Amino acid sequence: MLGFTLVEMLIVVAIMSTLAAIAIYHYSAFIENTKVVRAESDIKTIAGQIDEYLQLNGTYPDSLDELVGGPFMDPWGNPYEYVNISTADHQLWRRDRKTHKHLL
Repeated sequence: MLGFTLVEMLIVVAIMSTLAAIAIYHYSAFIENTKVVRAESDIKTIAGQIDEYLQLNGTYPDSLDELVGGPFMDPWGNPYEYVNISTADHQLWRRDRKTHKHLL
């Protein structure tokens, strides 16, 4: 006759909970890494389209709406930002993650 005590059941539940927490952590890190890789790929694609637009029109587009395939959204659901540095104020050229202004 097999019987499990309450302590044995609690140990099994604790082990399973720990393994589930580790799996969820690694899965969320994997998903975040996948989003970063997709964003990098999107940016390369957009850069290629901007170069193609420059070759065809002799100037950079004023916005991403002028490119084929828009609107462009990042994997987190936010629109990609584009600043035409040939016509924009130099203070808008680049911002870091904390939105401090930096010049190129």
